[in-house]
Amino acid sequence: MRWYCTYCDRNYLVRLLALADSLTRHERQPFTILVVCLDELTRTLLNHLQLPNIRSIGLHELESRDHQLREARNTRSLVEYYWTLTPTVLLFLFEQHPQIDRLTYLDADLFFFSSPEPMFSEAPDASVLIHSHRFAKRYTMLEAYGTYNVGLLSFVRNTEALGILREWRGQCLHWCFASLEDGKFGDQLYLNDWPQRFAGVHVLQHPGVGVAPWNQNDASLATAATGELLVDGAPLIFYHFHALEILSPEVYLPAKLLHYRFELPVLRHCYLPYVRTLQQELARLDSLLPGSTCGIAHQTGAVAHTLLATQSSALILAEHLPGFSQSPLADGWVVGKVPVELPDAGTVQTA
Repeated sequence: MRWYCTYCDRNYLVRLLALADSLTRHERQPFTILVVCLDELTRTLLNHLQLPNIRSIGLHELESRDHQLREARNTRSLVEYYWTLTPTVLLFLFEQHPQIDRLTYLDADLFFFSSPEPMFSEAPDASVLIHSHRFAKRYTMLEAYGTYNVGLLSFVRNTEALGILREWRGQCLHWCFASLEDGKFGDQLYLNDWPQRFAGVHVLQHPGVGVAPWNQNDASLATAATGELLVDGAPLIFYHFHALEILSPEVYLPAKLLHYRFELPVLRHCYLPYVRTLQQELARLDSLLPGSTCGIAHQTGAVAHTLLATQSSALILAEHLPGFSQSPLADGWVVGKVPVELPDAGTVQTA
């Protein structure tokens, strides 16, 4: 059995369902995703769906026995509290499930395009697996936000890995905020020295691990004769859909942070499969809770320079957005363009 874990609230539930769908299609091992539900609606909907590979855990199960966690919640914003949770969730699940020998944390907005097996076979003796941001050249200034990304982390149940988690938990409880301060940023910059301090920490080298808006511009994307998606000649394992925003089941912003630039191949081969899965999962949630807007943005901070939309929605957008243009993508979807001045990349945050 391969064990994964994540956490999400109602706004990320549809992304969790898309993540689970992608693992179901590509994970060759039996697997379970342990999901800490950050609100009761999320837990109720997950329990009602009864998905075979998902087990839900209420956030109250962690908080009821952890006064330090409850105290931290009172000192930070909601997103900062969510970041604070990561090491505590991992430790709690190790404690509650003694049968777990390796536990892999996944951000809910990841999506798998091929088997995760190469990640686990790359360094089978490592206690901890992490991966780099590998910022594209135009984003090297973002290294201030961390060399490594918290989107995927894998821990073996041993003294070294559990010791790292306990230290990280203490650091996050003490300080976990959405600002750069004294070499800290959220839960992420604490990882920077792990490979130097701990012999058992391995940085994954597979180019298909952790492709994301901040590095896809420098990656070479291709489709093999078998239809498999390749990045720099290796299978794309997972893409991190950071900052994607759902405006409706038929309209999506690849990233609400407008400094990211997207070329047609990544939109067609990475984003289109993802948004089609999101659309499918939104329909499933709507069948359970008609009229639900879970996961759909109620407002967006800026007019997008790039968006994905169905052809029918693009016709409506063209009537209301000056300068809107569109080009066909595939399967009834289009890429829409709105002429806007792009902001400087120096204000981006990655998580």
